[in-house]
Amino acid sequence: MNSRTTDLPTVFRRCRYCQDVEGYDDLVVHGPLMATLLGKHARDLAPPNSRVSKFSWRALVPVLCSERITLHGGLVQGLDEGTIESRLYVQKEHGGMAVEATVQYSIE
Repeated sequence: MNSRTTDLPTVFRRCRYCQDVEGYDDLVVHGPLMATLLGKHARDLAPPNSRVSKFSWRALVPVLCSERITLHGGLVQGLDEGTIESRLYVQKEHGGMAVEATVQYSIE
Protein backbone atom coordinates (compact mmCIF):
# COMPACT_ATOMS: atom_id res chain seq x y z
CA MET A 1 0.00 0.00 0.00
CA ASN A 2 1.08 3.54 -0.55
CA SER A 3 0.37 6.77 1.30
CA ARG A 4 -2.63 7.50 -0.95
CA THR A 5 -4.51 4.55 0.51
CA THR A 6 -3.13 4.34 4.04
CA ASP A 7 -2.94 8.01 5.06
CA LEU A 8 -6.51 9.11 4.45
CA PRO A 9 -7.54 12.68 5.24
CA THR A 10 -9.39 13.21 8.49
CA VAL A 11 -12.73 13.66 6.68
CA PHE A 12 -12.67 9.91 5.88
CA ARG A 13 -11.65 8.74 9.37
CA ARG A 14 -13.29 10.79 12.13
CA CYS A 15 -17.02 11.34 12.42
CA ARG A 16 -16.76 14.23 14.89
CA TYR A 17 -14.38 16.05 12.54
CA CYS A 18 -16.82 15.57 9.64
CA GLN A 19 -19.67 16.93 11.72
CA ASP A 20 -18.00 19.72 13.66
CA VAL A 21 -15.42 21.01 11.18
CA GLU A 22 -16.62 20.03 7.71
CA GLY A 23 -20.37 20.26 8.41
CA TYR A 24 -21.33 16.78 7.17
CA ASP A 25 -23.84 14.57 9.02
CA ASP A 26 -21.56 11.49 8.92
CA LEU A 27 -18.25 10.18 7.62
CA VAL A 28 -17.61 10.74 3.92
CA VAL A 29 -17.05 7.64 1.76
CA HIS A 30 -13.67 7.73 0.02
CA GLY A 31 -14.20 8.43 -3.71
CA PRO A 32 -11.60 5.90 -4.90
CA LEU A 33 -13.48 3.20 -2.95
CA MET A 34 -16.60 3.92 -5.00
CA ALA A 35 -14.50 3.94 -8.17
CA THR A 36 -13.23 0.49 -7.20
CA LEU A 37 -16.83 -0.70 -6.81
CA LEU A 38 -17.65 0.66 -10.27
CA GLY A 39 -14.54 -1.04 -11.66
CA LYS A 40 -15.76 -4.37 -10.30
CA HIS A 41 -19.21 -3.66 -11.76
CA ALA A 42 -17.56 -2.92 -15.12
CA ARG A 43 -15.78 -6.29 -15.04
CA ASP A 44 -19.08 -8.02 -14.21
CA LEU A 45 -20.72 -6.35 -17.24
CA ALA A 46 -17.85 -7.10 -19.60
CA PRO A 47 -18.86 -8.78 -22.85
CA PRO A 48 -17.41 -12.24 -23.55
CA ASN A 49 -13.85 -12.22 -24.87
CA SER A 50 -13.20 -8.65 -23.78
CA ARG A 51 -11.03 -6.78 -21.34
CA VAL A 52 -11.26 -3.34 -19.77
CA SER A 53 -8.88 -1.14 -21.75
CA LYS A 54 -9.78 2.27 -20.27
CA PHE A 55 -11.51 3.32 -17.06
CA SER A 56 -12.14 6.91 -15.99
CA TRP A 57 -14.29 8.21 -13.17
CA ARG A 58 -15.34 11.42 -11.48
CA ALA A 59 -16.91 12.07 -8.09
CA LEU A 60 -19.81 14.52 -8.35
CA VAL A 61 -21.10 14.87 -4.78
CA PRO A 62 -20.06 13.45 -1.39
CA VAL A 63 -21.57 10.17 -0.20
CA LEU A 64 -21.94 9.65 3.54
CA CYS A 65 -21.43 6.31 5.29
CA SER A 66 -25.06 6.32 6.45
CA GLU A 67 -26.39 6.59 2.87
CA ARG A 68 -27.32 3.59 0.74
CA ILE A 69 -26.00 3.55 -2.80
CA THR A 70 -26.74 1.50 -5.90
CA LEU A 71 -24.57 0.83 -8.93
CA HIS A 72 -26.07 1.36 -12.36
CA GLY A 73 -25.01 1.18 -15.96
CA GLY A 74 -24.60 -1.06 -18.91
CA LEU A 75 -23.10 -1.40 -22.34
CA VAL A 76 -23.87 1.69 -24.36
CA GLN A 77 -22.32 1.59 -27.78
CA GLY A 78 -19.64 0.23 -30.04
CA LEU A 79 -17.03 2.93 -30.67
CA ASP A 80 -15.42 1.11 -33.54
CA GLU A 81 -14.69 -2.45 -34.53
CA GLY A 82 -13.34 -4.19 -31.46
CA THR A 83 -14.18 -1.48 -28.89
CA ILE A 84 -17.31 -1.10 -26.74
CA GLU A 85 -18.05 1.69 -24.29
CA SER A 86 -20.07 1.56 -21.10
CA ARG A 87 -21.29 4.29 -18.77
CA LEU A 88 -21.68 3.49 -15.08
CA TYR A 89 -22.70 5.50 -12.06
CA VAL A 90 -23.26 5.38 -8.31
CA GLN A 91 -26.68 6.65 -7.28
CA LYS A 92 -27.46 7.86 -3.78
CA GLU A 93 -30.48 6.39 -1.98
CA HIS A 94 -32.54 9.56 -2.22
CA GLY A 95 -31.69 10.33 -5.82
CA GLY A 96 -28.78 12.01 -7.43
CA MET A 97 -25.75 10.64 -9.19
CA ALA A 98 -22.73 10.66 -6.89
CA VAL A 99 -19.98 9.14 -9.09
CA GLU A 100 -19.85 8.56 -12.82
CA ALA A 101 -17.50 6.38 -14.83
CA THR A 102 -16.77 5.56 -18.45
CA VAL A 103 -15.33 2.19 -19.40
CA GLN A 104 -13.96 1.02 -22.72
CA TYR A 105 -13.67 -2.67 -23.48
CA SER A 106 -11.41 -4.14 -26.13
CA ILE A 107 -12.85 -7.21 -27.80
CA GLU A 108 -10.19 -9.87 -28.24
